[in-house]
Amino acid sequence: MDKPKKDLRYLEYNFDGKKLFIMKHHAIALKCWKKSLDEKIINKHSTLFHIDKHHDFCFNEKNKEKSKKILDMGDVQIDNFIQDDLGFNNAEFIVNAMFSGIIKDGISIFFDTNDFIFGELIKEEYSTTKKYFFKNNKLEHNLFIWEDTPDLTNLFGYQSLLNDTCQHQDTKLLFEKSESLILDIDLDFFTYYSNKIFARNRRDIIKQITSDSFHKLISKAKIITLALEPIYCGSNEDCLEILTMFNEHIFKPKGIDILKEVENTFLT
Repeated sequence: MDKPKKDLRYLEYNFDGKKLFIMKHHAIALKCWKKSLDEKIINKHSTLFHIDKHHDFCFNEKNKEKSKKILDMGDVQIDNFIQDDLGFNNAEFIVNAMFSGIIKDGISIFFDTNDFIFGELIKEEYSTTKKYFFKNNKLEHNLFIWEDTPDLTNLFGYQSLLNDTCQHQDTKLLFEKSESLILDIDLDFFTYYSNKIFARNRRDIIKQITSDSFHKLISKAKIITLALEPIYCGSNEDCLEILTMFNEHIFKPKGIDILKEVENTFLT
C-alpha cells in the first residue's frame, strides 16, 4: 500500500520584518528552513523553538546519510526526500535538519507523545530541563523538552520556562543567546481530544496567541514556519477556526491578511 502523499507546497509572506512560511503538512518546513539558510535569513546551526501537540523528534536511522546531504539537494531532490523517505505522519524532519547542519539545538513545547524520541535521554535536575541529545561529527545536538504544556501564556511568567528562577536556566540561556531562532508552530497545539479532536475554545486560543510570551517568541524569531495539519486539528473546519484567530490577532494587525489564500490553497 502506497504512503499517503504530502502536499509539498508552501506559501511565503513578509511579516513584521521576517519571513512567514505556511504549509499543510509539517515536514514541508524542512524545505522552508533550507531556503531560509540558502538566502542567509538564518544561520547554520540555528535554534528551533517548536510548538506542537507532538514532539516530532522521530528519526529513521536509514535516513542518516541522506539527511547529511540535505543542504546539497536541489528542489526536486528535497521534494523526493520528504515524500519518499520521511515518515508519513510528519513526525520526522527535525532530527534530519539537525544532521544536515540547519539546526543545532531545539526547545519543544508539547503535550502528547506520538512516538519514540530520538537520542539519549538526560533527566532534568532542579536547575535544568529534561533533554535528549546525540552527536554528529563531534557536534552535540540537544532537544530540550517541555512536555505536558498545553498553555503558552506563562512561558515567560512566574516559575515558567524562560523566567529568572533557577529552574530551566539552560533553556532560558539557549533562548536568550540564540542569534538565529526558528519559531515553528503546528496548529494542532491549539486543540483538545475528547472522543474526537476539536479546536480549543476561542477565548483560550486568543488568550495564548495575544500573550506577552507568544509575542516575545515572534519578536525573537528570524523566520516562522506554521503547519496547518488539518487532520491532526480534527478537520479542515477546526483548522480554519484556529487559523482565523491567528489571522485576526497576529497577522492582520501587522498588515497581512493570509486567510483566503491559505484556505483556497490548502483547506478546500
